[in-house]
Formats: sequence, structure tokens, C-alpha cells
Amino acid sequence: MEISETEVHLKLDTIAWKEHIHAPASATQVKIGLLCTFVNFNEDSYNAVLVGAIKIKSGETLKGAKLNIPIAEAHEMAVIIVANIYFESTNYGSEHIVGGKRFEAARIIEAVHFKDGKPFVFVPEDIPEAVKPEQIEPDIFWDIEE
Repeated sequence: MEISETEVHLKLDTIAWKEHIHAPASATQVKIGLLCTFVNFNEDSYNAVLVGAIKIKSGETLKGAKLNIPIAEAHEMAVIIVANIYFESTNYGSEHIVGGKRFEAARIIEAVHFKDGKPFVFVPEDIPEAVKPEQIEPDIFWDIEE
């Protein structure tokens, strides 16, 4: 993945069901979704771009995929990209619905702060070493009965 001043560029390499996907036995396909959110700090607003899920059927291979998401101009904003994955089955319905609840895995794969239209690089500040408090030894001890 690359983020420029004008676009988010994403590329998936080959994903082979047998090599890369550890699915439940009843799963007939996996869906990989993506959500890109642009948070505008100055206007206290956001825009979420939902990307159509990639579907890989059991036993098949995705030969790769590319995606470009344009970035709107804003003085200061955050770009947050979240990926999710879940399995489905034609025999049992959605594998990610169990007992009426959704089960899927998701992860923030990128979060970038833009300032003045460019990715802002955070410079970590030097944090002084923590001072350990002096250990005070007791003057007397309890006699513990056995």
C-alpha cells in the first residue's frame, strides 16, 4: 500500500485458497472487505468509502487486485483504512452470523495524519527513563505461625 498526496494505492498479491486461507470446513467462499475513512479535523466531519468485497471461492485463487482511492483536499485530516474478512457457506448461510450475531475479523491496516495536504510525520519526543522509587526495607517482621 502507498499513500500519496492525492490517492491511496492498494495492491493485493496472489491469494490461493489452499495456501493462504484457513477456512471452516463448511465455508464455500471468503470475503475480504475494505473501508477507507477520511476524517477532516477542521470541519469536524468524515467521509467513509466502502469498497466492494473481494470474493474468493473454495479451492480458487485470486491472481491479484489493485485499487486507487482518491483523497479529497483538506488542510488537516486522518486517513484510516480498515480491512475485514469473513466466510460464507451456500449450505448454511453466512458463516459470520452465529446466534444472530456477526463474527468477522477486522484490522486497521493504515492510519495516516495529513497536514497541509501532505502526510505528517510524527517525531517521537525523548521520554526520560522512569525513576525507580527507593526500596524501603522493613525494620521488623511478623512471626508467621505454621
